[in-house]
Amino acid sequence: MVTRVSNPLRAGLALAFSVLAVSCLIVSQMGGRPATLVVAAQTGPGVAAAGSGPAATGAGPAGTGSGPAGTGAGPAATGSGPGPAGSGPAGTGGPGSGRRQVTPACALSLDPHAATVAPGTCTVLEVGDSLGNDLGFGLRRQLPSSSGLTLVQLDKSSTGLANPGFWDWPAEMATYLAQYHPQLVVICLGGNDQQGIEVSGTALQFPSASWQSAYSARIRQMLNEATSAGAYVAWVGLPVMQQPSYAQGAALLDSLYQKAVATDADAIFIPTWSYMAGLGGAFASSAAVNGVRTTIRAADGVHLTYPGEDVLATYVIQQLASAMHVALAPATPAVITGRY
Repeated sequence: MVTRVSNPLRAGLALAFSVLAVSCLIVSQMGGRPATLVVAAQTGPGVAAAGSGPAATGAGPAGTGSGPAGTGAGPAATGSGPGPAGSGPAGTGGPGSGRRQVTPACALSLDPHAATVAPGTCTVLEVGDSLGNDLGFGLRRQLPSSSGLTLVQLDKSSTGLANPGFWDWPAEMATYLAQYHPQLVVICLGGNDQQGIEVSGTALQFPSASWQSAYSARIRQMLNEATSAGAYVAWVGLPVMQQPSYAQGAALLDSLYQKAVATDADAIFIPTWSYMAGLGGAFASSAAVNGVRTTIRAADGVHLTYPGEDVLATYVIQQLASAMHVALAPATPAVITGRY
């Protein structure tokens, strides 16, 4: 027997409860996916929630848990000094000048002879782990709303390239590229990748030569997917880390990112190691930011504080503007003016 609802108020309530039930069913089936944040760049310091991201990777080298292969027997043999690229400007890719312009509407260009112009209408896809989240939160606040850039932030904590069984970044990247059609892809990850890699059933130990070869292939896969889809890539390097052996491994990862980017004319590597370091290139939890001593690193010696997110985002925006020949400045710049 069907009960007819003749009262308009009762009808409205019945419809509302039906919509709510369907919504709850949809939400319950979304578990495990990264939160999709699509925003036109905002101004002001209060847009994103404070903190360094929803989930910290911790200070240890492998935050993804039970990967298929164990962690390596020791740190990478790169020494304890600064990262491979120092604090200089973003390095452009391999031979050739890249595309003059990714789309008619988006004026980003890696042509070294290009004039500096307004960036136009561009979609920026930002992906990575919880360190990527730190950068993404800063970019949300620092990309000016008048820039024409729309930021799509799709980071997922505890992920990386070493354990695709937990999160397969190349597969996810293909989906995101098809959905959002970005003109620029910003990648920042590696905090969880000092762990073993499994290739065809064989466990490769970090940081062996075979491990580095397999990992570099995954870096190139990410680059190729994005550039083949018509986007430029800005690969943001890891900042200096506090724990010495973990810092050595992070420096090795930075060198692999830089080497892979150097073979792609449509990609740049943005080093952050030395810029985020203290005196002598050592780890420092604080710096003078706009002349005021400020804590920029989280207590775990890996992640960034809220002000640190703004510092990193300011630096990355400045490097993008220079490398891609666009007139682009942070909304409320947070610049390191002194080191401790």
